[in-house]
Amino acid sequence: MKATVIDASTWFEIVTELGKQLDITFEQSLEIVYNSKMYKLREDENTGMYCKAPLDIVDLIKFEIQGELEQALLEGN
Repeated sequence: MKATVIDASTWFEIVTELGKQLDITFEQSLEIVYNSKMYKLREDENTGMYCKAPLDIVDLIKFEIQGELEQALLEGN
């Protein structure tokens, strides 16, 4: 079974939508997604074992968030 690759913008959308639905902060939503089964189950192609997805996806999401925040600030001023 191959793992589905989800890019940073899709993770961003997932986390954002969850936050809206639960009326929680983005950080709380990110924590839920990070600890979720969906995020943890990623098949290692070499071993066939499931493992937590790499932490760099969290960094990519945070980087994208920062970019959106900066853009919003620029548009607001």
